Amino acid sequence: LASDSLDHSERWLNLLSDCPAGIRITRTFPAGTGSVEDFTQALHDDSAGIVLFDVTSRHMDWTAQAIKACEEEGVEAWLSTDFVGTRLARARFEEIMDRNLLVFRSTRAGTWQSLAKILFDRIASALLLLFLAPVLLAIWIAIRLESPGPALFRQRRSGRHGDPFVMYKFRTMHTDAEMRKDELAALNEMQGPVFKIKKDPRVTRVGAFLRTTSLDELPQLVNVLLGQMSLVGPRPLPTYETLAMTANAQRRRLSVTPGMTCLWQISGRSEVTDFSDWVRLDLEYIDQWSLWLDFQILLRTIPAVLFGRGAR
Repeated sequence: LASDSLDHSERWLNLLSDCPAGIRITRTFPAGTGSVEDFTQALHDDSAGIVLFDVTSRHMDWTAQAIKACEEEGVEAWLSTDFVGTRLARARFEEIMDRNLLVFRSTRAGTWQSLAKILFDRIASALLLLFLAPVLLAIWIAIRLESPGPALFRQRRSGRHGDPFVMYKFRTMHTDAEMRKDELAALNEMQGPVFKIKKDPRVTRVGAFLRTTSLDELPQLVNVLLGQMSLVGPRPLPTYETLAMTANAQRRRLSVTPGMTCLWQISGRSEVTDFSDWVRLDLEYIDQWSLWLDFQILLRTIPAVLFGRGAR
């Protein structure tokens, strides 16, 4: 019924009544015409059980009064309007401080699945840090023996909604890597605001092994334990790369907590040379997210790490 109304240039008000065969239209007339008292009388005359409002923003004041009349009469009201058009966001009413708010969410924040994800992240990261402590120590020693400088690399990354945090990785490059970035700019193989080189001359021998096996990412378990990251989610970008993003779709990847692994990570990340393809995979994850999808990505991450697929 709503789709039939939307096919007309005029907006209409449909009075509907229940009958043994289902729902039938008892009256249709242009929205916003007549007084609310006339509308209420029409409810009585037609014994309407449902009112379908198909209105534009200029009729909202009248519609609000009519919906209140429906509420007082115990008549069900359906509202279809074009003053807010959304393709991905899910709309729902929530009551906050005795006010009804129409909330549009493009992520599943606040659901039992999102709460379970947070709980799983904290418990799993704590257990993995304990279990992998000997491995972490061995990597730390190997890095320090090969090249001078700290074993850990700290960098400001963009978290959820762009909130910056310090992300931890094992250092895989020489300590002057950031200073040499400008001279290597011409070798950048990634289109967009991201800087990536497959055979980066700044990478150490130990660092090359760590990157191939993704073991350099293990310190991010601390970020997961602190709630700054998740085990699964879009990879966090350096803050300066986030600032270079211009498209809204690119920034929508910031609407969820960043993760250690993601669809891009298990889809041959070194073969993805266009940032728009990277973003497409991230948005696919956001739009289709579920605990089951996280579980599938985690399972597919294991062979990707063991066989070094997509990592450079």
